[in-house]
Amino acid sequence: MLGRNTTTSPNVDFSIDKGRRSGFVKISGVLTGRKADAIKKMVESSAYAVEYFKLNLENVTAVDVSCIEALYATCNSMRKSNTPMHIDGICPIAFTSAVEDVGYSHHQWLCFGQ
Repeated sequence: MLGRNTTTSPNVDFSIDKGRRSGFVKISGVLTGRKADAIKKMVESSAYAVEYFKLNLENVTAVDVSCIEALYATCNSMRKSNTPMHIDGICPIAFTSAVEDVGYSHHQWLCFGQ
């Protein structure tokens, strides 16, 4: 089912399905600013090739709050380019807590009000 599969950062897997309909980003471990930057680069460079992205955060154990803004900006950028990002699976408490700490939980993005 999955076509290309690359990893640009430890614990970040990226793939595009064979039909080139969706991109899939799976993150495990600690979500850091470096990982958020890697995700942004992967997603933005592949936006032309897919209709939407799925982001799986189920195995995220901790979140560096400095990455929330970068991830939020990436989601907004993809929405504006008509290649939205959607949460795939359960949004972990570590992520939702970090988003609340930064003050972005009232925005409609990922697992917040979509």
